[in-house]
Amino acid sequence: MTKVARITEVVLHKVTRTFGAVPALREVSLRLSPGDILAVLGGNGAGKSTLMRILSLVMRPSRGEILFNGRDPERNAMRARIGYLSHAPLLSPFLTARENLQCSAGLSGLSDDAVDAVIGSFDLGALPDDRPLGHLSRGQQQRVALARAFIASPDLLLLDEPTAGLDGAAVTRIAAAVKRHRESGGICVLATHEPSLVAALATGMLVLRSGCCIAEAGGPFERDDVEARLVWAAAGGGEGA
Repeated sequence: MTKVARITEVVLHKVTRTFGAVPALREVSLRLSPGDILAVLGGNGAGKSTLMRILSLVMRPSRGEILFNGRDPERNAMRARIGYLSHAPLLSPFLTARENLQCSAGLSGLSDDAVDAVIGSFDLGALPDDRPLGHLSRGQQQRVALARAFIASPDLLLLDEPTAGLDGAAVTRIAAAVKRHRESGGICVLATHEPSLVAALATGMLVLRSGCCIAEAGGPFERDDVEARLVWAAAGGGEGA
């Protein structure tokens, strides 16, 4: 297997994504470096999830350019350096939490030590070893999906609404894990409606509306400011992204 260099820069240049005649993203540009935690804000249909799928290399832009370390990424190889939590958990409902994580670890060439580490980080040890994931609560499934995003110590961490279905203690664990990721030189993009998470973590902010970037800002941020921006971003949001 070809060794893939650590991701030290991610650049989007005027990236547009259309579905038929409908634009989900319109000429979005950004640059990310190690230590960056970018919060992506916007109402439903603003284009946040489309942006995350493009950054994860699951989806290609219709127009524009995405570069990793100054080059067009070798998609299959580079995905091993990316941890992605999407809206859909993409876990097997027929396997237990540990079995799901073991499958992910195996695909990355990791041992059970990596599985044990993320189980500890996300407090999954109390989950039953004999119950398939499909029989667990939405919050429990979300914690397993989060653990999978972190399991390979990715360079680029993409978290799309990571706090969905979680209690306050679980949100605190997410914040701690993202901070550790940043301290290790990682890059994180966080699409969220949770103001406290943005205020606690974000070093920058990108606001989307109807697929367009309507504002950018550098952190740190106050919770009240984030709440105001969320309301503003959601006003008149588009559909279908």
